[in-house]
Amino acid sequence: LRDRAYVTALSINLGNGFASFGLRSAIIPLFVVKVLGLAPEWAGYGALASALVQAPLLGRAGRVTDTKGRRILGAGAAFLGAGPSAVVGDITGGRREGPVVATFQMMSDVGAIAGPLIAGAIVASTTSYTLGFLTGVAVLLVTFVMAATMPETLDRAKAQAATRPTPDPASEPG
Repeated sequence: LRDRAYVTALSINLGNGFASFGLRSAIIPLFVVKVLGLAPEWAGYGALASALVQAPLLGRAGRVTDTKGRRILGAGAAFLGAGPSAVVGDITGGRREGPVVATFQMMSDVGAIAGPLIAGAIVASTTSYTLGFLTGVAVLLVTFVMAATMPETLDRAKAQAATRPTPDPASEPG
C-alpha cells in the first residue's frame, strides 16, 4: 500500500464495483420500475444496451492503456477495467504476487456489496433516487481525481520489460 498507483488502482476498482456492479445491478432496476414506471424488462434492455456499447470499447481500452498510459481518464467501464489491471501488472513486474492481485479484485467485490447497501439505505431513508445515484457519482469522482493525479506506471512497465532476460528457446524443455 506504499505505492500510490496501486492505491489508486484499488480505489478505482472499489468505485467500479460500487457503481458499475452495485448501483447498476441493484438500484437502477428499481428506479426504472418504481420511478420511471416502465416494465421490469426495460431494466434488462438498459443493461443490454450498456453491454453493447462497452463490448467494442474493451479492445480499444486495452490498446490505449498500453500505448498512451495507465492514467484511467477514459469514460465507461471498459476503461475502468483495463487501466487499473495494467497498473497492478506494472507494479508486480510480472512476479507472482497473489496477495496484491487478490486485494485488487477484492476491492471490486467490496464495492459491489457496499454500493447497493449504502445507496439502498439512502434511497430507503430519503425516498430520493437522486441522492442514491449521487453517492455513486461522489465515489467515482474521488477515483477520477486520484487517477488524474497518480504517477504513470507505463514507463515502469517498459523499463522492467527492457531489463527482463529473454528466454532462450533452445533451453526450453520439450
